[in-house]
Amino acid sequence: MNRSSKVRRILSMHPAHQTLGVSGTRAMFHPYCPIDDPATGTIRVLLASHPSDLGASAALAALEPIARRQRDLECERMDFDAVAGFGNGLPNVDCMVVFARGLHVLGRGADFNAETIIEDCPDVAEEPSADMEITVAAPWHPVLDRVGSFVARAVPRRFGCVPEDATCLLLGKTSGGAHPVAWAWEFQGRRFHTLLGAREDFHRPDFVQLVLNAIEWAGS
Repeated sequence: MNRSSKVRRILSMHPAHQTLGVSGTRAMFHPYCPIDDPATGTIRVLLASHPSDLGASAALAALEPIARRQRDLECERMDFDAVAGFGNGLPNVDCMVVFARGLHVLGRGADFNAETIIEDCPDVAEEPSADMEITVAAPWHPVLDRVGSFVARAVPRRFGCVPEDATCLLLGKTSGGAHPVAWAWEFQGRRFHTLLGAREDFHRPDFVQLVLNAIEWAGS
């Protein structure tokens, strides 16, 4: 999270987090349960999922209750076809979170086409249940505030097009080597893209923190 942002999320521990491997009962920063301090600003977020992505709707359903518990976020779900042609020029929307062969957070003025960014790689030499070690590549970036390394399920996708001036945020390491799995770019608005974003990823505290940071960064 950008510590200089006017939108400062104050969070506390929830007992249910112990089931996610988060121990302790003292108050701490954590993405799941904000305390009752009033938010100093509100980010209006539009949520959408691509109908042809079988896991997109399930992933969106996993993110939505988490996002709605953040007192500085105001969320609305819309049909993908209703927003696909408008980019993020929609009125009263600070950013969009789109699930389409990955997860994409788009600030005002940013637009994208998932088909030109992400390539399916069915010949990737990984078992469906193979794990991928996720490491931080740019710890100074606000999207990576309080985000550490974690393990995720390997995905049969790769980024086909990453702008030269974009910032690689996360690297995924598998038996085939390391490759970018998340990046951010400031061009005609702020945008964040990651190959991750399956439903089970929202049980990983570091990934949830990553997405909430991306929403605040893109929407502020």
